[in-house]
Amino acid sequence: MKVKDALIGFSVGDALGVPIEFTHRNNDVNTYLKDMIGFGSHNVPAGTWSDDTSMTIATMDSLIQNNGISLEDIMEKFVQWLSMSKYTATDKVFDIGNTTYKALHKYETNRDIKTCGSNEEWENGNGSLMRMLPIALYLYYNNFSAEKEVDIINSVSALTHAHEISVLGCNIYCDFIKQLLKNKGDYKLSYDFIINKDYSKYYSEQTINKYSRVLNGSIIDLNMSDIKSSGYVIDTLEASLWCVLNNDSYENSVVQAINLGNDTDTIGAITGSMCGIIYGLENIPERWINSLKKINYLNELSEKFETVVLGKKLEFTDNYSDKVSPSISTNVSYYLLNDSIIFMIDNDSMLFYRLNENNEWVLSNDLVSVFHDSVYNYVKVDSSYVASFISQRSKKL
Repeated sequence: MKVKDALIGFSVGDALGVPIEFTHRNNDVNTYLKDMIGFGSHNVPAGTWSDDTSMTIATMDSLIQNNGISLEDIMEKFVQWLSMSKYTATDKVFDIGNTTYKALHKYETNRDIKTCGSNEEWENGNGSLMRMLPIALYLYYNNFSAEKEVDIINSVSALTHAHEISVLGCNIYCDFIKQLLKNKGDYKLSYDFIINKDYSKYYSEQTINKYSRVLNGSIIDLNMSDIKSSGYVIDTLEASLWCVLNNDSYENSVVQAINLGNDTDTIGAITGSMCGIIYGLENIPERWINSLKKINYLNELSEKFETVVLGKKLEFTDNYSDKVSPSISTNVSYYLLNDSIIFMIDNDSMLFYRLNENNEWVLSNDLVSVFHDSVYNYVKVDSSYVASFISQRSKKL
């Protein structure tokens, strides 16, 4: 799974952009900022992430605690962030957008999630787009209908940003993230999906036309001078996609994103989330990860999110459909995985076998990665436990 790649990629991009937010664009490639520096625009230490990551991990925490989406709880956690500095990098809140602040203030006053989000066209900042990553991940690993997915994205965005322009931007971003996961990071194939998708079933022609440079495929061919990097949701999505589509590494993409100037933390974060999935955690420069505040917490939260919310879905391929037990040696070890799956390691051959639905041992070497992944919950059991497990399941069959 790519949860950790996406979240760390997002947070690194955010932290890189924080110290130069609101600055003018750097058009000189030779003097691009490429290091994790401190202070600057917000006078915070190097590696400090902003409201983008805070609201993203608040959303993740809510999904974990509720094993799904609770709009009220998401807002409660946003309020905890704003009023108590929870989910912050340095126990200090900074850099909150006006529309988001107004929505949270409304919610604190009346506790009504249906009326707190702004629906004015001039209030289409990127404040809901920047926290949508956990929703995209949640949707990918759960099989909802297309209509249900749109409803979820719209509702989560509308907590702060209810206008159609904002919610469509969130939908496009979620679609791209889901396609990156499906296509194993192939961003060109994933972008083709966006170009070919018909959004008119859910959104007005007027709003769709505002995203024309993204939806007609022309964004990739634009010059940097054609790309705006403001906090307007359309500008942010365009800039992030442009950086992804015109570079070939996590580092190059994010460096270009933050050097566009203006809303550098959010564009860095959105770009970083996409590129974290595309290139993997192993290709995010260590010098950046080592500087990131609360990295252990972000890693732990990613693992909890995978385990609890996504259910750590296990899909094993049986290499052989027939019984293979005659070839198994007597030197074996048995394990119980997630309280429901029995697997076995032949210690002589180091082959992995899984007990299939017919209580037959089948070769399943894709379990190797599971065995070395500490996120999975497995325990060693003895042969008598396996016999009892088989007996109980046979009765049910």
